[in-house]
Amino acid sequence: MSVSQGAHSAFSLRLAGKIDRVDWSTYKMLCDRPDYWSRWMLDQVEALLAQLQQQELLAALRQHRAVSPLPQPADHKGPAQTHMYQLSLPLAQRRLVLAAVEQAHAQGLTTAATRGRGLGGFVEAWREYVAFSDPLAELGEQGKWSQDN
Repeated sequence: MSVSQGAHSAFSLRLAGKIDRVDWSTYKMLCDRPDYWSRWMLDQVEALLAQLQQQELLAALRQHRAVSPLPQPADHKGPAQTHMYQLSLPLAQRRLVLAAVEQAHAQGLTTAATRGRGLGGFVEAWREYVAFSDPLAELGEQGKWSQDN
């Protein structure tokens, strides 16, 4: 099933259940939202939380990550690290992860994949996610996109 283009694409995607493909317009719109994260970025944040011995936050991050990645447009060529996952962390946990990422940045911590580039953009991305308010959140669990429905 494909999601049609239009003003309600994100809403349709979130309520549609099993979806195997999205169009580029919808994909780009969702990937620009602060609650969608690349597998690469999530892997780096998980590694930082492990270094900081933040096991509870690490477990929460894993628990609130969508099980399946956002379906990609048919001609998407990116590797698995570019797959996008929706996060549904409660605000209090978002703030705690932001504080941990800020701590890691202040301490100069890196991961194997960020050693050469540092954590540029990590703090900003988490600040955006903390400030993010999802207008569809009021729908509860039935309003969340899930390929596993």
